[in-house]
Amino acid sequence: MNPTPYRHAADRIVSRIAVPVLREPVFFCFMLLTFVWPQLTSDLFRIEATHWEILGLYIAYAYAATLPLGILGGKARRWYKAAAYTLAYAVSMAECFLLVFFRTFITPSLMSIATDTDPAESAEFIECYLFTGRFALFLAAWSLVAGINLLLEKVSQARRTAPMPHAGLRTCLLTTVLAGGEFSD
Repeated sequence: MNPTPYRHAADRIVSRIAVPVLREPVFFCFMLLTFVWPQLTSDLFRIEATHWEILGLYIAYAYAATLPLGILGGKARRWYKAAAYTLAYAVSMAECFLLVFFRTFITPSLMSIATDTDPAESAEFIECYLFTGRFALFLAAWSLVAGINLLLEKVSQARRTAPMPHAGLRTCLLTTVLAGGEFSD
């Protein structure tokens, strides 16, 4: 049996799946970073075992956020990217803030408490934490990430990379499958 027809079909499937990521690699990587960053900054992450399923879920979320960029064009594309970056960074920064200062994630009960609290009370509570050295370091790290993101977006717009050849796609898929098998234990 000749595996060539199946190989070409697999190449087509993988190349179609990879189009959003290849078209917007900077967007995909920084969306993934906003999901992973809070986990890396928490002491809870160091204590608990690493969960590869959660990382896979974050990759799926970043891919889902990247998919509309394959459909949208022009102004809608720019507005979507701006809204997605703003929302992702805001939620990720809020979660990092909660992890650094309170060692907790965003949970439904925490959101319930936040909605029941008076806005003046909440502002006074958060103001206590905004003027500490720890928050300045936290804000500097996020500013660095946002600056690198903006720089890479400009470079990416100026010079679009060519799509990866089929051999490269096969190699990436094979590497992903092998890595998934290694870390599934």
